[in-house]
Amino acid sequence: MMVIVEKPAKEKGGAGSRHARSLARYMEIAKRDGQAHEFGLDLAHYLLTDKSPGAPEERVIDLGGLTQGQNMDWAAARDEMERRLALRSSRSKKPARHVIASVHGDEILDGNSCSRIAMVLAEELDCTDALILWALHGDTDNLHPHLLVLTLDQEGRATPFGPGGLSHEAMQRACARLEYELGLRSEPGARYVADAHNVRRVEPIETKTDKAKHPSPSLKTLQWEEESGVESFTRFAQKQLAPLLHAARNWSDAQTALAEHGVMAIQTGSGGELRSADGLHHVKMSVVDRKLSMPKLIKKWGPWTAPEPPEHPFIPRIIDPERAGAWATRDQHRADACGIIQERIARLMAEKLAAVTMLEAERRICRAEVAALEADPAVIGVGALQSAVSSMFKSRIADVRAQYDARITALRQLRAEIDEFPDPAAIDLPSLEGNDASFDLGWAPSQPGRRELRGYRSVEVGNAIQYWSIEEGLGQPAFVERGNRIWLQNTSDATLRAALLVARDRHGDVAAFGGKDFIRQAQRLGAELGIPVQARPIAQPEPVRKRSRRAERWYAAIDAAAGRGQNVASHTADPSPEADRASTIDRDVAPSPVNASDGYRLHMRLRRRVRALVAQRLARWDWDPGEYRERDPSVARAGPHKYTDADRGSGPIKPGEPRTAMQQARGQSPPDWSR
Repeated sequence: MMVIVEKPAKEKGGAGSRHARSLARYMEIAKRDGQAHEFGLDLAHYLLTDKSPGAPEERVIDLGGLTQGQNMDWAAARDEMERRLALRSSRSKKPARHVIASVHGDEILDGNSCSRIAMVLAEELDCTDALILWALHGDTDNLHPHLLVLTLDQEGRATPFGPGGLSHEAMQRACARLEYELGLRSEPGARYVADAHNVRRVEPIETKTDKAKHPSPSLKTLQWEEESGVESFTRFAQKQLAPLLHAARNWSDAQTALAEHGVMAIQTGSGGELRSADGLHHVKMSVVDRKLSMPKLIKKWGPWTAPEPPEHPFIPRIIDPERAGAWATRDQHRADACGIIQERIARLMAEKLAAVTMLEAERRICRAEVAALEADPAVIGVGALQSAVSSMFKSRIADVRAQYDARITALRQLRAEIDEFPDPAAIDLPSLEGNDASFDLGWAPSQPGRRELRGYRSVEVGNAIQYWSIEEGLGQPAFVERGNRIWLQNTSDATLRAALLVARDRHGDVAAFGGKDFIRQAQRLGAELGIPVQARPIAQPEPVRKRSRRAERWYAAIDAAAGRGQNVASHTADPSPEADRASTIDRDVAPSPVNASDGYRLHMRLRRRVRALVAQRLARWDWDPGEYRERDPSVARAGPHKYTDADRGSGPIKPGEPRTAMQQARGQSPPDWSR
């Protein structure tokens, strides 16, 4: 079975050339940029088939190009792409199209097959003058060629992409031809079938003679119907409901006719829409027919009045039960996977709030302790020290927020990949149930860097350092160090020991964030290694996994068309229990104190940090503490805020003599702030 889909691009205006180059670069190396890749959260790590990222030649099997029926190598195709982009006409708004072809895991493709796929696709899309670059990737459980269709001819003029703009129909024809030519299994419920002579459509294309009364659905709606096998509510309204509204004489007749189909006309602001009784299906009346817009009907029939809810439910028509059932199953798998990611995001957001709250409490404690110090204006003012403490904690809080935001962004990128993945059933759902445990290095003075660990290899990816276990042979990094935090991908004893050793090299102690079982394990291993581990257990309510509401509205009709009751399409899976979802924290896991009594004292590492920060500010501002001494009112001054030689008590300033106390301090050896 072969599936060919176009992945929509979001570039606008002059970004088309940049999008084409970026897509070609990804096709060549099969590596994605972004924070999901930095954290090791690529979708390929969560597939049922064990696919560990290897060298580029293992991920990219073959490369090539095609134009005007002639095959090209990859280098020549890239050069030709750059030449055509330089000649690009301003009228070619979208020069690069990204198309992905996919086959079953047991079906084999090679370079010749990819060349044939590109040639058939160019013929069906009516763009033989365009340039097609293809790359065969094997980084998932099935082989899938990526095709970049550059819709520019040799002179830089725009070429068509599908006859009459119907690219989806052309791709369906190409699928039927390629399944026959390459000996692949046919897709169940396919719209086109091919033989040795021609390609024919199983269902005839509906033609409308009167477009004014029956407007055609949009291309997006047609593509959705082709994928799901379900008639859209827009098409139903244009075919069945529009004639009823045209034949009605007033609002009462219209609402009565609509109620027989489980639909009613509702006014929304200045417009209106046709809505089902359950509210799940709706379409704007102006989309159904411009003559049936709410302002025109009010002008024709008078003011709109709220109707009674219909007694009969709306039941959508199933075009192909087999295709609709397969689509519902795929949607259920996709919704479950996205729901797991959403749970992880919710836990991280709650953990971020708790971490920031603890830092705010520590900031208030430190400010109170500094305020209780005995003032020594000759060295530094208490107010300046309080400002230094606040600035230090604000910087720390901003860093913590950035750490969690980066992790959440990476998970959202993973969720977007899952949403676009054509075969969500191949995703291993238990492996997605990560707890996102982490070690916070807090006030670590040294910056992250690659460290040699026995049994691990370190790889620098963007702003992160990934540590891969050589002995365990996992399909993803064991842990990732990014900034002042170490994120654990798995919680085995070997992984935690290695992560604690990295933390010890950068700082003396760490704070463990995660579930109570993880914290117990981290404290036990930390005691063995002589590393103090502070407990930061987070108590949070159990999140609720949400499913796709758009797909759920069709499940009852799909199950009824297939002759079954409650099936996988209408089944709501309960989230699997986890130890980290407990609403309370065990007594044996005591969190580190954040609200201290009067006997609380500033931690030594905070003292060092405050001293270093104050020294940096003194050097940067060229601040003279003598300007804040208690002044003698009996001494005359040269100005309101200036000291004379009498204030100095040392006579006139001699040549080469330091003028301020800061300049005098610079002439001495620097103090040792590490004590």
